[in-house]
Amino acid sequence: MKNFKLYYTSDVHGYLLPTDDIQTGAQPLGLANAATHFQKDAQTLIIDGGDMFQGSPMLQYLQQHPTQDAVATAMNLAGYDYVTLGNHDFNFGYTALQQHLSHLDATVIAENVTDIDGKTLYPAQIKTLGDGTRVGLIGLVTDYINIWEQPTHLKGIKITAPLDQARQTIASLRDHADVVIGIYHGGYERDLVTGQRLSDTTENIAWQLTQALDLDILLTAHQHGDVPPQMMNGVLTLQLPNQAKKFAMVTGQKQQDQWQFAAETKPVGDIARPDIVTALAPLQQQVEAWLDQPIATLNAAIPAVEP
Repeated sequence: MKNFKLYYTSDVHGYLLPTDDIQTGAQPLGLANAATHFQKDAQTLIIDGGDMFQGSPMLQYLQQHPTQDAVATAMNLAGYDYVTLGNHDFNFGYTALQQHLSHLDATVIAENVTDIDGKTLYPAQIKTLGDGTRVGLIGLVTDYINIWEQPTHLKGIKITAPLDQARQTIASLRDHADVVIGIYHGGYERDLVTGQRLSDTTENIAWQLTQALDLDILLTAHQHGDVPPQMMNGVLTLQLPNQAKKFAMVTGQKQQDQWQFAAETKPVGDIARPDIVTALAPLQQQVEAWLDQPIATLNAAIPAVEP
């Protein structure tokens, strides 16, 4: 009997430890807490849906004091196999992003990130698991990057329309893989209850992707929505909130020539992976000292004002 299991995170935004740097004490969030739940074996994949390298005070500190690639450190310890790219991962320019990606052990999949000639830079993959199950994986990112990002940050690359770029690739994956999974850094353009279209832009096209592409599973991101697993146009789909407050676990089993999929999203809880905490502890101390620095002084007290 063929089977697989995958763990999924997205929109971590550099929240690697169980702190939001606002409230005191450990908080139930962060990649280290999500990774506590990962149980890796030959049938398991660990995947992230993008927006890894921007968003937290720790990463802001590292922009000014680039002593460690904290995201790569944490993700490598957690055992990630594949990552796709999010729109915010381009915020500091493609050259900086390439440097980060070079430190990752995981394979990057982002089919619609191409060179100037249109050749994909991070092509889809087929992973053969221990029992021979072949899992096809394609990553896609919202093409609204072209609207938001500074042109100099995209020098030498193009972000093409996800649907156009994916059609032929997914047909090829279907010919060679047992299961085809899309990881899309984009969200839903329709109300998930009524089906009413909410947006006419191409920023979020997950509903359209499930309708137009021959996928078994579509893992979405970008909107930071807490979307429980559900079927959409015959495709299993879900979405997670930001800052690694939750993770998803998806399983599949093939019985009598039919695949059965199941998924759940879970809070990451209060327990952090000790190895990730230890690896980032000196950096976190530096970040806390940096955040404690005064940023302004006043020559006189601010008078109280009655409401």
